[in-house]
Amino acid sequence: MEYARTDHDLEMSSRLSELVIYDPLTGLQNRSALNELFARALGQANEHRHAVGVLYIDLNDFRAVNKLHGQAVGDVVISRIANRLRSICGEANTIVRMDGDEFLIVSESVERGTLDCTAQLVVNALREPYVLESGKTVRVSGSCGTAIFPADGSHHEELIAAAELALQQAKKTGADIVAFDAEMLKSEHKRLMLENDISLALERGELSIVFQPQADADTGAICGFEALARWKHPEFGSVSPADFIPAAETSGAICGIGAFVLREACRDAASWPIPLSIAVNVSPAQIEKGDFVQVVKSALEETGLDPRRLELEVTESLFINNMAYAAKMLSGIKELGVSVSLDDFGTGYSSLATLRAFPFDRIKIDRSFVFDMVGNADAAAIVNSVLGLGRAMRLTVIAEGVESEEQRNLLRILGCQRIQGYLIGKPMPSEHYAAFTRNLNPSVSCS
Repeated sequence: MEYARTDHDLEMSSRLSELVIYDPLTGLQNRSALNELFARALGQANEHRHAVGVLYIDLNDFRAVNKLHGQAVGDVVISRIANRLRSICGEANTIVRMDGDEFLIVSESVERGTLDCTAQLVVNALREPYVLESGKTVRVSGSCGTAIFPADGSHHEELIAAAELALQQAKKTGADIVAFDAEMLKSEHKRLMLENDISLALERGELSIVFQPQADADTGAICGFEALARWKHPEFGSVSPADFIPAAETSGAICGIGAFVLREACRDAASWPIPLSIAVNVSPAQIEKGDFVQVVKSALEETGLDPRRLELEVTESLFINNMAYAAKMLSGIKELGVSVSLDDFGTGYSSLATLRAFPFDRIKIDRSFVFDMVGNADAAAIVNSVLGLGRAMRLTVIAEGVESEEQRNLLRILGCQRIQGYLIGKPMPSEHYAAFTRNLNPSVSCS
C-alpha cells in the first residue's frame, strides 16, 4: 500500500537534499554540487558563446591557525572568510567550499581581465585581519590559481584540474595568483613520471653520489665534504635534486634512497687517506620511520667509518609534527658519536624554537641569505644575526652557496667559521677526492 507524501515529508526531503550539497559551517555549496553547477554554467556558456572562469583558492598554512588558537577559532575564521568571499563575489559568482581551507569560485560570462581582477580582490581581502569577539586578531593569506573555459578545459573536471595546477604553481613560487598555461601540464606529466620512476632508480643503478667540499673561512683549508645524490634518468637525463627529492618523498622512495646515500657516503669517506668529515642530508620521513638510528649504526659498522667523522643534516620541518619524538631520535643518533646540524637555517617559521629543542652541533645558513648579502643590508644583517647566535650557543656556523670572493670576505669579517659553495668547489665524484686534497696538510684542523 502506497502512502501520499505530506508537506512535511516534502520539506524534510528538501532539507536532506540541501544538506548533501551545502557545507554546514559556511552555508556554501560543497563538492557534491559541482556536477550540477558546471552542467548549468558550461551549458549556458556553450549556448551563448561566453567564457566561464574558475578561481581555486587555498589558505596558506591555515593549520597554524588551528594549532595556535584551537579548532573552534579556526571554524569561526573559516565562516568569516566565507562571508567575506560572498561580499566580494556577489551573485555573478558561485562559491564552493572544496575542503577544509580550500574554496572554488565559478564566474559565469567572464573575461580573462575580469577574472584576474576578481582573483586580486579575493587575495587582498583574505589578508585583512579577522577580529574575533574574544578580542583576538587572526591573520591569514591565500594563494589562487585561475583557469577559464573553454581555453583551459573542455569540461569541468579539466577546468578544475587546470586551476588546481595553477594553484600549486602559486604555492610553489610564492606568488599570490597564477593563471594556468599549457606548460603546466607538461611539468605535471614530468612530475608524475619522476614519482613513478624514482622507485626504480635504485635497482636500475641510476643513482650516484657526488661530494661538495667545505672549507675553513679564514685559512681556506678543506674541512670536509657534503654528500649529494644525483639521478640520471633514462629519458630526462640529469634530474635536479629539487625535482627528484620531492618526488621520492611523495612516492615513499625517500627512505631507501636516503639509506643508499648514507651507506655509500660512509663507504667512500672511510677510504679517504685524510679523515675529513662527511655530511649527509636526512629527510624527515627517514627519521619518522622509527628505525633510523639502527640504519645509521649499520652503515657505520658495515663501512668502518669513525662516527665522529659523520654529520647528519636535518631541516626544521622534522620538528613540526612531533618535536619531542624528533629530539628523541636525534639524541639516539648523537649517542652513536655522530654530529647533527640544522640545515637551511632561517627559512622556517620557528628556527629559534627548533634550536632550543635539540643540542645541535652546527647550523647552516641558507644560501638565499648568502646570495643577497653583498649589497643587501637586510640579508647581511640576517647573516650577522645567525653568526652571533651561533657564537652565543657555541655552535659552528656554515654558510652555503658561497660563489664569490666578495661573499667570502664579508663572511670572514662577520666571523663565519666554514663556507661551502662553487667558490670552494663544485660537487664532484669521489674519485676526484685525491686530486682535490693533494696539497692538503692533514695536520690542519678546522673549526
